[in-house]
Amino acid sequence: MAELAIEKLNLLDNSPTISSLESLLHLVIKPSPEQLSHITSLTNLLTSNDVSKVFTEAAAAPISDNPRMTALVINLVKVPDRTISMLGLDQTSLPPHLFPKQYCRLLIRNMATSLMSLTNPSFFNPTMFCAVIRQLFLTYSEQIRDSQQWWQFLAKWTLQSESSSILCQKMMAQLEVVVMEKSLLAVLKHVGHPHALGRIFGSSLTQGGKYSALLHILFVRGLSDDTPASVACLVGYIARVDRDKLDQLLVKGVRVWNDEVEVDQGEYTHLLGMAWMICATVGQMVEEQIEKVKEMVIKVMMKGMVYWLEAARHKRVLGMSVALVVLGRVGGSVPDWKVENKELLEQLSNLATSMRVVEKEKYEVDLVELWEVGGEELIRNDKDKVIFKTIIKEADTKLKQIKDDLDSDDDDDDLPAYDMSDDTPASKDQAPIHYLREVLDHLSDPESDRHEDCLSLIPKLSSTHLQHEDPSLVHELLQLVLCIHDQQASPVWVTLRQEAITSVVRARPVPAAKCLVRAVYDRENTLDTKFAILDCLQAGGSLLREDGSAELGEYLTMVVGGLCVGGGGAWGRLKVSGLETSILTHTVLGVASMVRMGEHTTGWEGQVTDYLEFLLSVAGAGKRPVQAAVLHGLGVVAALIPPHMLA
Repeated sequence: MAELAIEKLNLLDNSPTISSLESLLHLVIKPSPEQLSHITSLTNLLTSNDVSKVFTEAAAAPISDNPRMTALVINLVKVPDRTISMLGLDQTSLPPHLFPKQYCRLLIRNMATSLMSLTNPSFFNPTMFCAVIRQLFLTYSEQIRDSQQWWQFLAKWTLQSESSSILCQKMMAQLEVVVMEKSLLAVLKHVGHPHALGRIFGSSLTQGGKYSALLHILFVRGLSDDTPASVACLVGYIARVDRDKLDQLLVKGVRVWNDEVEVDQGEYTHLLGMAWMICATVGQMVEEQIEKVKEMVIKVMMKGMVYWLEAARHKRVLGMSVALVVLGRVGGSVPDWKVENKELLEQLSNLATSMRVVEKEKYEVDLVELWEVGGEELIRNDKDKVIFKTIIKEADTKLKQIKDDLDSDDDDDDLPAYDMSDDTPASKDQAPIHYLREVLDHLSDPESDRHEDCLSLIPKLSSTHLQHEDPSLVHELLQLVLCIHDQQASPVWVTLRQEAITSVVRARPVPAAKCLVRAVYDRENTLDTKFAILDCLQAGGSLLREDGSAELGEYLTMVVGGLCVGGGGAWGRLKVSGLETSILTHTVLGVASMVRMGEHTTGWEGQVTDYLEFLLSVAGAGKRPVQAAVLHGLGVVAALIPPHMLA
């Protein structure tokens, strides 16, 4: 049985293991007179890089230990959340390294120290490293996303040897699609070199669902650090790990680029990002690849120029510039145009130049010293320095439940100690969920069996916790709720999901509206998901009206204007057929109900104007269900507008 003791010791005498760290974390979050000393022990382990020994031990652990290591990481990463502001704990005495910014940097530094010591990729278990990256993105996303030292460390470390690169690729390959996507964006921001992307990720980003996510970034979302250099870096990475995909990327890009709706309704910044991607792709292709797609590219580009020449001035200049660059590169007939924006044309031409110079990699991080944390004075290995530290002396490697003494030596204590001997320990697999971040943890884990439980808890957590959270958390929560699927064919799944979405709308109407309206037009969402979104937007508006919410007017203006696309411009050019008839009919009827709700709210006149323009634009769709819905909508508006305004 593990024996716990608190002793004075020298820092050099400490060598933690997985078992001892588990026991220490148990003491760190447990209220007791010695809790502060246990917290200090943990931060001292981190500052002296001793936790790296636990990572190294985990790297050689068998696969059967993976669940144990994942649980250890969750407890380790959440220490600041579980101790800071804890009742009964003197906050002024907490070590500065416990606070999230410094704590995360120390944890990442220990992970980097461990990676430096690994040499054999054949016997490498990356579970603990992957779990730390995943949990940091879930709990302290900003800290790991902005950790320039960590991402540059990976780039410089993988330069040292082939085994380092293989170790890193094994670690990244085990990350889920969402975490991999966030890691990619961080590497592009802090490293931005195609060779480094290849060493860090290998070919994993060009396979399966991760490649679909990569295309979604290029064609839909765009990069957070959207510059010609970052787009060229990503395309250069694809060219190095799977050159055959460049043909498909160019064909898909040219077709989307010349789509009539994309030209007319696409935002200029989004179209500019696509222009960079198309020109960079052409620049990375060899002559044999260009010859294969030459005929198709010329045909589509010439057909699409009709739409670009009719677009607004700034879009027209962009379309002409892309046509000149792409047609010139593939060997087509180049129009004799004079482009006003010479800088834009030169920028696109540079991207399309096949003989592009790849800059030499330079990274500031030191692989020996790594990095210091927060300017605080780090603990040094001084033999004369003695501190209080928690030691775990192990007579048996198996963890056993620690039974505390129930007696107290304090005779002045008026409250008798509570006897917990008959308590039933909670199962780790079915541990209760109390916080929104725990819900996000489960929803983002495709292997979790708690998705239904999370959906049932969201209404309660929305009313108590979500109102005080950052708007970005609303977006993240809704995205996960829309993406998850019913894995167990539950009969109540649809109801639970709609109640969850509606509760988020009720708690944070404006951020929720921004996310949900955009999701209606997302091609990745299925038809039943879009129907559910429309129903939840309507139900949420009804609840806000019952509550007398001051945000009702702003919410309805955003939803009605978004669903009508500012008067129906895009809907009017849509050739309605098949399932599109159903979604358009449902939209017309749903917006009619929300216009009725908005009467007497701020901005109602604008809502009615957008809706009437929307009805006129879709009235000629030629489908009876749509026409019937339009007549219903006109009747609703006519009943709401005072007679003297119709005269």
